[in-house]
Amino acid sequence: IARGILHYRKAQEQRLRAMLFSPTARFRRLLPQLRAFSSSTGVLRESKAVTMLRRDLAAAHQLTARYGMDDLVWNHISARVSDEDGGGFLVTPGSMMYEEIFPEDILHSSENVTANVIHGAIYDNRPDINAIMHIHTHAVCTVSALPQGLEFLVQDAAQFYDNVAYHPWEGISEDYAEQERIGKSIGPSAMCLIMQNHGACTLGKTVGEAWVRAYYLEKVCQVQVLRSSSIISIVIICSHQFSCFAHTL
Repeated sequence: IARGILHYRKAQEQRLRAMLFSPTARFRRLLPQLRAFSSSTGVLRESKAVTMLRRDLAAAHQLTARYGMDDLVWNHISARVSDEDGGGFLVTPGSMMYEEIFPEDILHSSENVTANVIHGAIYDNRPDINAIMHIHTHAVCTVSALPQGLEFLVQDAAQFYDNVAYHPWEGISEDYAEQERIGKSIGPSAMCLIMQNHGACTLGKTVGEAWVRAYYLEKVCQVQVLRSSSIISIVIICSHQFSCFAHTL
């Protein structure tokens, strides 16, 4: 068994190293400039708005790693690109550790197919959303597997009250046919999508808003997990109080 575990770990390390340091990975740094090529003028260009999106996304990745909410090269953070700048969305490259991601590393599509499936589904169905953060933290994954879903136990949970949607697990999200079902699950107004037995997506009008919402979702889930492992009784806030403050946090 020990040999099998060591072999598995070595294989995983080799796979990550190949993704991070291969010639393809080094070349990928040039892709943002290549994609900015304008066929009409023949000039390399990128708008100030797109440049700022890249900076915001890079900062979000760095902060995610610093706060321990990353998961090796997996998961993803994205931002919608306006139609004037070509449309679509910028997203995590899918082949780099979060602390290593800089503005020039952000791509128009990710090598992680699930990023395109999940984020594309939400953007297509929610024109009000400009940024999405998808996480697999221990606490969030634990809550995603509980039948009762997210519980509202502390003040930080008020922002999620009547603001969370759920999507059942369908396996790894690599089938574009799932996009229609994700769109139906998220609905017209929820700002958080808990993907059962999987993780969660937090939404925002900006990258910062989506990131902060993910930060507080993780905190709220941590409280719920700690509470479930404790035999100590706690005070439950009534739903009326939560509904009064749901949109103030």
